Amino acid sequence: MERLALRLGLSGLDRERLERIVGLKKALVDRLASTRELSPLARADLEETVETWLRDRGIDEAWMLAPELLALTIDQLDSLAGTLERGGLQDALAWVGNAAAAQELVDTVHASARACRSWSTP
Repeated sequence: MERLALRLGLSGLDRERLERIVGLKKALVDRLASTRELSPLARADLEETVETWLRDRGIDEAWMLAPELLALTIDQLDSLAGTLERGGLQDALAWVGNAAAAQELVDTVHASARACRSWSTP
């Protein structure tokens, strides 16, 4: 994740584009809970939609990145894609996706800690 952040910082993107990427990351993290509530079928359909969108734009390993970007709308992805070249888009989406995956891990640890506390409290 640090490597991706460094690549984005050194990519020559202007402040507006960098802020758009950071805003997209925030939007994704804020909406993560909504994807946890999806049925397995709805989740699979959404993953396929996002993966297809990524593949259509030449994003490497779209199948790995799609599950991390589920909370974003196609409109949000299109908006970002409209401002970045493919290489920049690849790095931006990987960074945003990694941030979402990290947040998911943090949320899982918090939920586990709460469960442990409730089990240990008489």
